[in-house]
Order: sequence, then C-alpha cells, then structure tokens
Amino acid sequence: MAQITRYPFFAHLRSEPNQYILHFSAGRLTREGKGVAYWFRPLSAAAAQVPVEDCCATFLLAERSADFQEVSVQCTVVYRFSDPKLAASRINFSISLVNGNWVEDPLDRAASLWNQRARPSVRAYLATVQVADAVRNGPEVLGRELTKALAVDEELTAMGLRLVSVQVDQVIATPEVRKALETPTRESIQQKADEAVFQRRALAVEKERAIKENELETQVELAKRQDDLIRQQGSNKLREVESAAAAERAKLEAELTRQHLAADGAARDLKMKAETDAIAQKTATEARASSQRVLGEAEAQTKRVLMEAEAHSKRTMGEAEAVAKKALADAEATHKRLVGEAEAGARRAILEAETEAEIRGLAAWKDMPPEVVTALGVKALGEKITKIGDIHLTPDLVGDWLTKLLRGKAEGAAPAPLAAPKDGIEA
Repeated sequence: MAQITRYPFFAHLRSEPNQYILHFSAGRLTREGKGVAYWFRPLSAAAAQVPVEDCCATFLLAERSADFQEVSVQCTVVYRFSDPKLAASRINFSISLVNGNWVEDPLDRAASLWNQRARPSVRAYLATVQVADAVRNGPEVLGRELTKALAVDEELTAMGLRLVSVQVDQVIATPEVRKALETPTRESIQQKADEAVFQRRALAVEKERAIKENELETQVELAKRQDDLIRQQGSNKLREVESAAAAERAKLEAELTRQHLAADGAARDLKMKAETDAIAQKTATEARASSQRVLGEAEAQTKRVLMEAEAHSKRTMGEAEAVAKKALADAEATHKRLVGEAEAGARRAILEAETEAEIRGLAAWKDMPPEVVTALGVKALGEKITKIGDIHLTPDLVGDWLTKLLRGKAEGAAPAPLAAPKDGIEA
C-alpha cells in the first residue's frame, strides 16, 4: 500500500515499485507511474493504486455432469493488470488520502470476474462427460480448455486484464458419488489383498501338508524301528528265560543235593541223639537217686535245725513278752497316777475358784435387804428355768406378802417383791 504523510496544508505520497499510481487533480490526470513519490494538496486531489504484479484468484465452480451428478471444480487463476489506466476505469482502485488503503476491495471484484468468465467453459465441458470421466480426466482437460478460453477473452482484455496461467486444482463429486466411484477400486484392492491372503494360506497349507508327510514318514520309520526293537526285546527275553531256566535247574539240583546231604546229616544226628539220650537217661537216673538221697539227708538236718530254732525262738519270745507286759503295766500305772493327780488338782482349783466366787457373792448380798435378795434370786431362777409347768401359791406365802405390802403402804415404803416359791416350780 502507498504511504501518505499529512501536513497542515500539504501531504506526501510514496508508492511501492509494484504499484501503479494514478493521481487526479481537479478531475484531470496529473501524475502517474510506478513507485512515484510526490507532494500534493489533499483537498483537491484523488488517487488510484493499481498493482502491476501477478495476482492470484481461487474460486470454486459447482456444475452438473452429463449423468446429472453434481461436480465441484476448484480453479486457481494467476493474472496481471496489463493496462492500469483501463483497469482503473473499469474497477474502483481508489485509495484513501488519509492512510493509503483501498476504499473498496478491487481484487475481489477481479476474482469474481475471472469466476464468471471461466464458468461457461467448465459448464460446457462437464455437460459432455460422465462424472467418472470428469473426476478422472477433468483437471487436465479443464486446465487446457480454460487456458484457451480465457487467453482470448475480449471482455478480460477490455478490462485491462491478462491471463498468466490457469490451474485446475481438483474436480470432485459429492461424498456419496465419490464413495461409489471409490468402491470398485477399493473392492479391487481388497480382492487383490484377499488373493494374497489366499495364496499365503495355500502356501501355508502346502507347507503344512509337507510337514504332515514328513511327520508320517517319521512315524513310519519310528514304527519300523519299534518293530525291530520289539523283536530284539523278544529275543532278549527268550534268552533271559532260558538263562533263568538253566539257573533254576541248577538251583533245584543244588537244593536236592543239599536236602540229600541234610537228610544224611539228620539221620546221623538222630542216631547220635538217641545214643546221647540213652546215656543222659542213665546219668539222670543215677543223678536222681543220688539227689533223692542227698535231699533226704538235707531235709532231716533241716527239720532238726528248725526244731531247735523254734524252741529257742519260743523261749526268747516268752521272756520278751514277760518283760514287755511288765513295762506296759508300769507305764499304765504311772499314766493313771499322773492323770488322777492332774484331775484332782483341776477339781481342787475349780472348787477353790467357785468357793471364792460364792464367798464374794455372799459378801455382796450380806448388806442387801431380804426383799432385794429374794427378787434377785427369783430373777436368777427365771434365767435358769426354761419351762414352767404349774405355780402353786400357798396362803402363808400370799398372806405374808400382803401383810408386808400393807405395812409398807402405811409406812410410805414400797412393798417387797413376792419371793419365789420353794416348791411347785418345775425347772
């Protein structure tokens, strides 16, 4: 963009080398050129800025193919403003004298123009081809067709535009159509993949078959070797049985020989045993007679010794019993004497204690009135008696007591208590 510097009454404009400046003053073109710089009066000036570099416009065209399928074509056009004056007269390239920016967006207007001029060629091509051909060959064919059509377009030339190049980026159908178009290829690829899997499986099966055949051959070989081994084992067992039979026969012969020798030895042993038994019986008879004689003598001597020992023991026991009885009688007498003395001493001490107690009690009661003594006697008697059957009061006792009671009242003294009867009370 152009750089504008403002001052009180003047302004200064400086443009880039790729920008073409058209300066108007009072409605007349007074200055033009690329990369110019100059002073001007803003109140009576107007300026336009046209790029002289290559510009790029990208747009998307939506059309229908011959089989009525919607197809989108993305195009990129590179162009140039060949006649800045002519372009400025057809498109508004005016800039603001305050900041140097375009008042409108002229490049969008130019891109819209390229879109309009390219659409008829794209529509004409797509109307003649199927969607599959358009997607497959559309970018290349449309690129050539648009280059031819836009290069000789008079309307573009009249607007000061010149085509540099056209690039058709892609021709795409709708997602559903694109998926349907991709399906055969995808299925073909999947089929090739399946064929590869099948081939790999067939190769694996072939290798597995070879492995199985090898295993079977190995098993056959092992079976043959096992048959040879069984035969060899049978032969070895037969030889072992024969060897065992020979050993058993030799063992039986040796056993028979041993038994024969044992029988001979047993016979000799029996004969020697019989002779030995006869000699032993004879010797035993003689020894039995001798032992009986010795036993008779020993028994007689033993009886004699026992009789002497018994007599001596009886005599000794009689003396011991007499001594023991005498000692026991002495001990019993001494014990009885000591026990009697102890009991006599105890009774004597008890009697002395009771006598002393009675004397002290009598001494305490000596100075008491007879009535008090009688009352205390009755109380003591009541404490001793556990059961009272009958009480008999005689006239003498009652009369005496009433006489003392009346006499005591007359004298102002309390009557004496009734004395306990001497008889008629069961204790």
